[in-house]
Amino acid sequence: MIYTFIRCFTVIFFSFYTYIKLLNFDLRSKPYIKIYLLFSLILTSLISLIIYFYPDINAMVLSLGYIAVSTIHTKTEIRLSIMTGVLSYGISNIIFVISAIISGIFLVPLGYDENSDLLLPFILTGIIGFIILIMLFRIKRLKKGMPFLTEPAANNIGIIISLLVIACIFILLGNDASLIYIVPITIIIICAVIIIIWWNKRLTRTYLNRKREAEFTKLYKTIEEKDEYIEQLKQQNVTLGNLIHKDNKLVPAMELAVTDLLINYRDKDAEEIEETAQRILTDLKAQYADRREILTNLDMESKQLPTTGQTSIDLQLTHLTAKAAKAHVMIDLTLHANIKYMAGNIIDEMDLNILFAELVNNAIISASQNEVRKVLITLELVDSIYIVNIFDSGDQFTAEVLKNIGLKPITTRADTGGHGMGLINIWEITKKYEASFIIDELPSSNSIFTKKISVKFDNKNKYILRSTRSAMSETLSDRIDITIDNTPK
Repeated sequence: MIYTFIRCFTVIFFSFYTYIKLLNFDLRSKPYIKIYLLFSLILTSLISLIIYFYPDINAMVLSLGYIAVSTIHTKTEIRLSIMTGVLSYGISNIIFVISAIISGIFLVPLGYDENSDLLLPFILTGIIGFIILIMLFRIKRLKKGMPFLTEPAANNIGIIISLLVIACIFILLGNDASLIYIVPITIIIICAVIIIIWWNKRLTRTYLNRKREAEFTKLYKTIEEKDEYIEQLKQQNVTLGNLIHKDNKLVPAMELAVTDLLINYRDKDAEEIEETAQRILTDLKAQYADRREILTNLDMESKQLPTTGQTSIDLQLTHLTAKAAKAHVMIDLTLHANIKYMAGNIIDEMDLNILFAELVNNAIISASQNEVRKVLITLELVDSIYIVNIFDSGDQFTAEVLKNIGLKPITTRADTGGHGMGLINIWEITKKYEASFIIDELPSSNSIFTKKISVKFDNKNKYILRSTRSAMSETLSDRIDITIDNTPK
């Protein structure tokens, strides 16, 4: 009875473990091992009682009981749970048989035979089997289980093989006089090899299908972007057509006005000539300003930044460029370093995306408040140190903002929905990578840009302010982590 209990407990626990690994449940998110050890103990006790009274239905009760508990606990869809359950039970029995053979190889030379106490062999079989299961699901190809199980009609071969294994187990358990039947054992081993080959082929096919789907998604995305660009060009053509249509009316009228002034100026007094000339000049200035605004907007809408070679960064910059165009902000990008290398070796790609998004978004909002609206993004490599620079033509940071950067959410745009989390996110990323956060206040006489924010990956973790505002040293004296330089570059 004790041997039956140990064998049932081992197979049930193996089945539970295989079930959650095949469906790629995260073992860290819930205490699955402890829960299934408890379930295995309870289920084995109940099944042992049933087997005591009805020994001929032991394997059936064993498999059905564990599948029912797995379905209820994981809340898996019935069809998927049954398929996974049968596969798990088949694989668990294969592992049990293989581990029994391995334990026999170790114990037979020590004098163990079918007449010996089998408690140690059963315990050793369980330990070896669990080690095999752990190692099996640590193989790179098998780490994520069987993702193809969720595909309809994708598992017929696996189910048939597992049912064959279960049938062999019925045969093995059907005769207590023999420890091993050569034919069922041979079939089980062959089934194990077939399952490994089938598993590998299904994983390869699933990988290729997902890769194909990703390529199609990328293709559709490219087509959508091209369609949007074509539509944008059509709208620009309409705008330019309307402009030309207006000019075809206005330019001849202006020409006539100027010609009339030049021909008939002798017949007019100085005051009348000045008034007419002033009116023509005012009209010309108005038309020039109108056309300059239209052409500037068209230029911003059609602005294409250089590609970085990093798809996620390019998509982020495309989005930011569109946002800048809506705010009538001209945005440019200059690359003097390999951003692909940076995203893979200096900073995590996701963090780099967040850094770009927050820095550029803040710069666009800042620049959009002024008459000159420009933003420049540069990536530099100086002395093997990567530096991200964002220039903008917006207002300088207030003393309150400079004092609280990284300490709490702070914004100068609370009235328009600003929440100050952008600077917090930037600060957290600089701290994470021990990068220096540098603010340069640029003299307006030397540049169209008023400030530059730099994130320098130098492992120095500094906060530097370069400002000509003399009051800053006193205002920011409470922050011991800030270095103030009154000679900005």
